[in-house]
Amino acid sequence: MSNISEIVNTIKKLIDVRLEMIKEEIRVRISSFIARIAILVLMGIFALFLLLFISLSLAFYLSEVTRSPFLGFLYVAGIYLVILVILYFVRNSLQLQASLRSSLSRFVFFGEQKKKEEHE
Repeated sequence: MSNISEIVNTIKKLIDVRLEMIKEEIRVRISSFIARIAILVLMGIFALFLLLFISLSLAFYLSEVTRSPFLGFLYVAGIYLVILVILYFVRNSLQLQASLRSSLSRFVFFGEQKKKEEHE
């Protein structure tokens, strides 16, 4: 009877250890995921600032070239309108959606793929 209780206790301890390992793995994966998302958000913010300053610079430059303060900004707005129209027409492109999804997935889950390759 003593052997059975020892076996049961050992199995319980093994299960507890395995659960702790799984919890730790989940914590690592979640923290890695959150870190990559935070980096992606920061990259997006800096890209928006970059776009803003480039747009302002282009608008001021075009204002100087056209010698009209509002025409430079109007041309930049026109450029953005053209880009918006193009994006509107390609919004349902399955190939574009798949490409974006693949790129984003590779970026966010790159650490997971790298770990899998190292273990193989």
